[in-house]
Amino acid sequence: MNFSEVISAIQTNGYSTIFLLALPAYSDELFPSLALNQLGPLVGIFFLLGITASSYASADSALAGLTTSFVSTF
Repeated sequence: MNFSEVISAIQTNGYSTIFLLALPAYSDELFPSLALNQLGPLVGIFFLLGITASSYASADSALAGLTTSFVSTF
């Protein structure tokens, strides 16, 4: 199977069908399921730490923006 055939199969059938990955019942469990079941233990831990760090960074930026707008208003 060449690259274009793989891409076509993924678009037609879905990635999880082609690579026989079981999808969790809830979408909230998708990233932990991938990290703990499909990747190695060390890669899975770093994957989950990266997702956690990026969510903290996003929340920090949002809070900084809200604080700035509140302080400059009052």
